[in-house]
Amino acid sequence: METQEGKQSLFIDRDISWLYFNERVLEEAAKESTPLLERLKFLAIYSSNLDEFYRVRMPLLLGQRKLDKKNRQLVDNPNTSNHFKSVKRIIRKQQKRFGSILVQNIIPSLGEEGIILNYGKELPDFAIQELRTYFYVEIASYLHIMDLKGSISFFPENNHIYFFILSSDDRRFIINIPSNHISRFKVITHDGRRYVFFIDDIIKHFIGGLGDFNAIKYISSFKVTRNAELNIKEEAGTDLSEELMKELQKRDFGLATRLLYTADLPKEELNNALDFLQLKKSNAMAGGAVS
Repeated sequence: METQEGKQSLFIDRDISWLYFNERVLEEAAKESTPLLERLKFLAIYSSNLDEFYRVRMPLLLGQRKLDKKNRQLVDNPNTSNHFKSVKRIIRKQQKRFGSILVQNIIPSLGEEGIILNYGKELPDFAIQELRTYFYVEIASYLHIMDLKGSISFFPENNHIYFFILSSDDRRFIINIPSNHISRFKVITHDGRRYVFFIDDIIKHFIGGLGDFNAIKYISSFKVTRNAELNIKEEAGTDLSEELMKELQKRDFGLATRLLYTADLPKEELNNALDFLQLKKSNAMAGGAVS
């Protein structure tokens, strides 16, 4: 790693090192010699690690960047803005590769094994009736429909996935995807193959049958990641384990550090979502289907 004077440093920045480690996880997912289901697990590990990075390290980077803009130059880290940009650039590159590995390699390989991952596709005709029943019997009761005009107190939970909906009469809604109550997937066997459906796609297909959603202009998924940095104060006479428990209980209620959204979300609607969620553009990160 190069320093300001152009000399080679013996050390790698801790944040860049964290991201490089996560890239090694992606490498394992990309290897054809790795068993297929293990490759899927590596993608899941990568995604979980990146979520944790945004929860623990990104709040500090955002704070340093804010101070850097205010003071123009920090004594202990004069390159905060450049460092922040480097981190974002590495993450964007990795997420692009993540999508490529999943869509171009793993999904086709699963198909060759008789496992069809219906990822972001229209539901096939043979599955419609069973999935309709599944939607109304298992899913619908867990859905919370929030009108952006009326749900001023809406608080998106950490790493929970939601739908942003724009109706034909320009009304905007948010709907939760209840993967914390039911399985994220529904499996149907047809003609000797196992079809795996995301409940996201099931909701997207059938939500038009519920009240205000008779005509949907646009629907997109997103999730918010929150600050989970622990602030433990070691003072004489305090119980460290008790202080730790207090901080752990706060982890899911910290400030939002990232809005992950689908890349095809129109710019105007992204701005509306950011305003509603009280986030800044620097917190927004485009990706594929949110997971």
